[in-house]
Amino acid sequence: MGYVGSPRPYTGHMKCPFCGQENSYLSLNCTSCFAYIYPEEKEAAKLIKPEDTRKYNPLSILSFILGIIGIMVCLCYPMSIINSIIAIILGIMARKKILKDGKKQKGERLALWSIICGSLALLGSISIAIVDYMWKITSLYGK
Repeated sequence: MGYVGSPRPYTGHMKCPFCGQENSYLSLNCTSCFAYIYPEEKEAAKLIKPEDTRKYNPLSILSFILGIIGIMVCLCYPMSIINSIIAIILGIMARKKILKDGKKQKGERLALWSIICGSLALLGSISIAIVDYMWKITSLYGK
């Protein structure tokens, strides 16, 4: 391997395509004719990452949106509980489908984060519901 930040992987010496001079793998120009030394096709293929053409799973996107909305409306606990449960279920379904399809789709991390967001929103909504219930009980007996 080349040094950290090296534009090319270490391959020893490279030949100039114009004059045939052996040059260091770190050289960008030939030391003899000063021509630009470009990597061979095999090296260029290693440097260029193939474009990811997979599509996001729609369930993972929808579940993530519902999980974020569930966290934002956590104070409205009846609506948030339903929203959070739907986000968790859709996140689990999306994650299973992505793993089952052999990673032909993207969105595995998004589905995982939707499960986490939905769980946090569910816990927050339930805790606010318990506090609200306790507040109502103590205010009834306090009079």
